[in-house]
Amino acid sequence: MLQLLEQNVNHPFRSSLHPLLNPTTGRKLSRPAGGPMGSQDFYETQTWKDYPAAANLVFWCLRHIKSQDYGRLWYLVIPPIMTFLDDYQVPYKLKGVKMVEELLQHVPREILKRTGVDGLILTSLNNCLAQLDDVKSPQLIQATIPVSLSLSLITTTPGSPAQFDQLCALLGERIIGTIWLYSYNKLGVVQASVDSLPPLLSALGLGSSRYLKALIPQLLHPLIPVPFTLSPFELQISSLRALTMIIHECSYRMLQWKGTIIDAISRCWINLTDTQSTDDSSRREELKKQLRSTCETLAKVCPTIIEEEFRRLLVANHEMFHDLVAGIA
Repeated sequence: MLQLLEQNVNHPFRSSLHPLLNPTTGRKLSRPAGGPMGSQDFYETQTWKDYPAAANLVFWCLRHIKSQDYGRLWYLVIPPIMTFLDDYQVPYKLKGVKMVEELLQHVPREILKRTGVDGLILTSLNNCLAQLDDVKSPQLIQATIPVSLSLSLITTTPGSPAQFDQLCALLGERIIGTIWLYSYNKLGVVQASVDSLPPLLSALGLGSSRYLKALIPQLLHPLIPVPFTLSPFELQISSLRALTMIIHECSYRMLQWKGTIIDAISRCWINLTDTQSTDDSSRREELKKQLRSTCETLAKVCPTIIEEEFRRLLVANHEMFHDLVAGIA
């Protein structure tokens, strides 16, 4: 493995050393090598891109290096990963993210912390979440959020302020403050971010409640019909799954949101009923099941909704809303 890393894997990358890594130890440098403009040299001499198999070699090594061997091979393993991850082109960044995903399955936590590379990787992953205009941006977003979450959970103590701060930064600054703010009209990017929400919300737990004013309107928006505009079933279903997780984790705050949530769900249900079609029938049924499931979850945390909002829906139009809320207890 040592010979393979030295002669085959690292050889293409020697002409473009990462400016924030010590090439002999694999530790994070306190300041960029070559000064503030060192990154320009890093991007100009990219001869490694002339080796199409370079990524495959890195992946092969990551899958076969034993956990106990990372200590002596670290200085050979991390430079190519960071080179891919910090490239200016999204396809290479995407490969870098997947390399980090593979790395986190085997590398000891102590090496990431001791070398300072945990923070370096986290910064690079945050940069990936700002790449919103490439055709592969949705894939990059969907790959990066789970890896960022895994890195934070691995390198911080459960329940610690550091872990909470990192998870809040991922949700508040990266997803809400960057992806949703600047890509609200990019359906693929929004879909990718919403798909990745449930594990993050679960990890934050009650801490998610600080973002309810941003989360709930965003997740309800695809459910509300807009004239001459169709919301994809996939986004609606993903939004409901994330919403169900929020209801479960932030149950004590749902009393003040129950009316808003039921309003959006009932509007979506009416639209589904009024626009019957044989097209995408399986997706329609899946959406209906998810709408009812969300109502059931909401009823568990807010029992008063059964005799109040649900009852009003049935009184207004029993035939329309019977399948949505009838029998929920």
